[in-house]
Amino acid sequence: MNAYNLLLNGDAAQASKVAKDQVKDAKTLDTLAKALKEETPVYAGCTADDTNGLKDAANTLDEQTAWYRTHEESLSKTVKAVNESKAAKTLDTARANLKAKLEEASKLLADSDGKVADNAVRDSLSKAIDAGNKLKDGNDPSKLDEARKALEDAVGKVNDSVKAKQDADARAAAEAQAAAAAQAPSSSYVGDGYQSYGYGSNNGYTGGHNYNGNGQVSAPSIGSNSGQASSGDDYLHYCGNGTSDGSDIILRPC
Repeated sequence: MNAYNLLLNGDAAQASKVAKDQVKDAKTLDTLAKALKEETPVYAGCTADDTNGLKDAANTLDEQTAWYRTHEESLSKTVKAVNESKAAKTLDTARANLKAKLEEASKLLADSDGKVADNAVRDSLSKAIDAGNKLKDGNDPSKLDEARKALEDAVGKVNDSVKAKQDADARAAAEAQAAAAAQAPSSSYVGDGYQSYGYGSNNGYTGGHNYNGNGQVSAPSIGSNSGQASSGDDYLHYCGNGTSDGSDIILRPC
């Protein structure tokens, strides 16, 4: 009786707290729940007044003792089944998680070749993959989890190194572009403008100026002007449209 009660209030009560997604076979929890609903016999004590009463009380006590013994054994097996199912699920989960991390790590190892700032992190990842492959079919969930965590750490360091190299390459490209722009020769384009030439009234050339706007510039006469222009100026003006392709300029009075 005492052994049954200890089991009922101890391991059985603890096993009843296990959720269905924590066991490989949910039926074990159903069996446990049913076993915990069993009504225990109640011993009324010895109330016999004669020999027959004593015999009946003894028989009742024997029956109850047998019930406790039988149910202790069955409940113990039920609790064991729940715990084993939980352990099996834990092992399956640990194996699945490790194998998934191994696939992720192996892909990263291949994809990160030449793309890390420090290749030492790839070496560490390779070693973690080798260790994980040796343990992936093991039966110790704690060791499987340790191997998975080692892979997670190595994967994180490789990803950080890939990011560091990408940032460094981007900075180098930006600096190279800025340096190239600084060294490039500056150039300017002069659009259509005017070039003016002055001639005195005696047809002597008086000089000229380029002008890149919408007006004209004339220079003082450097020749000998003996006559007067009809306009009253001491020389005449001829203008032409300048072009950027170097073609000849056609002069016209202006």
